[in-house]
Amino acid sequence: MGAVKNMIVDLEEKCFDQVAEQISHCVDIAEAQEKAHDIFLENGLLECIDNDYLEESVSEMWADQFIGSN
Repeated sequence: MGAVKNMIVDLEEKCFDQVAEQISHCVDIAEAQEKAHDIFLENGLLECIDNDYLEESVSEMWADQFIGSN
């Protein structure tokens, strides 16, 4: 992989880590999706990530939160 692609992948992972930290504070999945959108926007990655992939990833994280708490 090229240096730029590695940098983007690393930044994407950091964004998803931030989403994972914030998701437990959300009251519903819509708020979680909005926070994820904001995190990726703030880090300049919103144009680099497929919106469906982002929404699907947040949905999985949201579901995992409840599976893990049971």
